[in-house]
Amino acid sequence: MAEPTASVHKACNGWGETMAAYRFFDNEALYLVVAWRIAHLMRMGRTCPDPDANLFFDPNEIQAAYLLNKAPAPPVPRLNEVVRMIARIGGFLARKSDGEPGAETIWEGCVDVRASAPTIKTLHEMGLLSSCV
Repeated sequence: MAEPTASVHKACNGWGETMAAYRFFDNEALYLVVAWRIAHLMRMGRTCPDPDANLFFDPNEIQAAYLLNKAPAPPVPRLNEVVRMIARIGGFLARKSDGEPGAETIWEGCVDVRASAPTIKTLHEMGLLSSCV
């Protein structure tokens, strides 16, 4: 096992592991941006729940969150409502005593919402789905 202060190529066992390590380090900045967005949504949903959700989400993401929850979207969805809908997709139960959703359930829900948003957009473009937002 290499020392923690060793360089990447000395710490890895061969060229394949070295390249995998560099790919990991390249993605670290992306992970930080995603983590920041999730933490920002979590904090804003708790401290400032009333802004329009369109300031933080694409309309297709909002519609995907409501469709995946099988719930009708309000005319003007609020930030905390959409964050809670997304967290419910990620496993948040939304019981009275549960409090506000955490970063992990918001992240898990965002994965599904982000995967569904392009489908919603395509259905809008084809005229097969009307906008609910």
